[in-house]
Amino acid sequence: MSTQNQIALIEVCDYFHIDFEIVQDFADFGLYPTVLCEGEKGIEVQYLDRVKKIISLYKTLGINKEGIEVILNLQEKISGLQDEVDSLQNKVESLKRQLGINEPETLKRLGLLVEIDY
Repeated sequence: MSTQNQIALIEVCDYFHIDFEIVQDFADFGLYPTVLCEGEKGIEVQYLDRVKKIISLYKTLGINKEGIEVILNLQEKISGLQDEVDSLQNKVESLKRQLGINEPETLKRLGLLVEIDY
């Protein structure tokens, strides 16, 4: 069933040397969607990296599907938070350029510089 946008689950299983039932169980649990094409179950290519990560967590660390779901959700949240931090840093840099201010004391007074103690 290999098309440009889809790959058969059986091909995924062959490539990663994993049983079809396990890959299907992950899909049934909702870790990635499957598609039906020409009578075979498969995945869209856009999910291949996710499937690879899932299989790696399962095979190398022995993590079950529930644990994998938690890990993937946390990774997505971390990624979202990092994007938010990056966006805020860009806004602060933009404000600093607009105001023409680079002195730390002035930036602290304006709330554009915060010191964090560990």
